[in-house]
Amino acid sequence: MKIMLIKVILFLSVLLSGFVHSEKWLVAGDVSFPPYVYEENGQVKGIHADIVRVVLDRLKVDYEIKTYPWKRVISMTDNNKITLSLSWVEKRERFQKYLMVGPLQYGRTVFMVKKDSGIEFNTLKDLSNYKIGTISGYSYTKEFEEADFLDKHPATIDNATLISKLLKGRVDVIIGDQSTLEFEAKKLRMSHRIKILANPLKVVSRYAVFPREKAKQAALFSNALNELKFDQAQYQSIIDQYR
Repeated sequence: MKIMLIKVILFLSVLLSGFVHSEKWLVAGDVSFPPYVYEENGQVKGIHADIVRVVLDRLKVDYEIKTYPWKRVISMTDNNKITLSLSWVEKRERFQKYLMVGPLQYGRTVFMVKKDSGIEFNTLKDLSNYKIGTISGYSYTKEFEEADFLDKHPATIDNATLISKLLKGRVDVIIGDQSTLEFEAKKLRMSHRIKILANPLKVVSRYAVFPREKAKQAALFSNALNELKFDQAQYQSIIDQYR
């Protein structure tokens, strides 16, 4: 009887695995989050987009990667409209709500100011007298989000606009991922006009997120991602392309 039960379980596992591999995986990423995920000339690019491509190619599944405004990425994930989405910062409530797979990579949350600025950052209290530019709907660290004494301006929709507001003097400081801010400043040819404050607010982990209904897909992806990260040469080569 036990042998028969084991055979049935194995058969169902193979059957479900086949189903997961036969369906088309839909991947949603932020339309403007370089160098991690972004769209350029109709193509989805970025470190995390390329990592996902390698992982899904290893899994031999059919897939499609598209970009959307971040709020829509969240909505599609919440409503189980996609297989996975990119790229999410670690937060306790997210681990409870979603299946967080990764980290894909680590990043630094930092503050950026004009090159000639005398602003310094050691604690958030140091920034209490300045206007801080943020992106609407973006999740920052808990410490920053709960700092009610800060003058935050969340109307911006992307990092390019955020940098523009800083250079025009509409805000004094902006917050974001260091690689993203530096990438956008370089693209705008404004690197010589800005600087990153020395102390990061936090080093964060960035994840791929699956709706809880996609547990089987998340498990397969997690295993393949770990295999890729073990292949350090290939994993690092993906990151180095965007430096």
